[in-house]
Amino acid sequence: MTTNTLQSFFSNDQANTVELYFCPATLDKTAHVFTCGWEQLPKLPMHLFRTHLDQELTEYCHRDLVYCYDRSNDSQRTYQKHWISDDIDECCYTMVMNEESHPAHRFPCTTEINEKRDIHRVQYKINNRMFFMVDKELASWTMYLRYQHAPNMDLDKMSEDWNQVVKQLKRSIYHSQKGIP
Repeated sequence: MTTNTLQSFFSNDQANTVELYFCPATLDKTAHVFTCGWEQLPKLPMHLFRTHLDQELTEYCHRDLVYCYDRSNDSQRTYQKHWISDDIDECCYTMVMNEESHPAHRFPCTTEINEKRDIHRVQYKINNRMFFMVDKELASWTMYLRYQHAPNMDLDKMSEDWNQVVKQLKRSIYHSQKGIP
């Protein structure tokens, strides 16, 4: 699997979400843990994005269930991510998953949470199914491209858009950093 062929991610019928993370350094494929957080935000190609949404989120995690509360507009969402596959390609980490939405009441009481995260997220819209996300948590920035698949989508067209956006993002992000491919 490579980071720029969208069709290869959907060989599993359960997959509905792909996230491609842009990491600050080349990743070691044998490592069990690696970081995709940036200390400083690199140059971003703002001309690629049509609109953006600015959010202040608090996420509570209980096992594989996440309750997300948007403090900026009082919305809430509960979802579950099931990992299907992943891949490392130089400085990029790609994760393929099945993401299911659940009613908010399905999340247990807050005394049973494993983790709490406060995130400032800016979501840039590329098209109705593809978004470039920039998260700031504590003093670290995380950037990733997110695609949400539906069975009735023209995967060839989406793959063409994906390849173009990945190429432009890589060029902008990594050419503003010295010593990174």
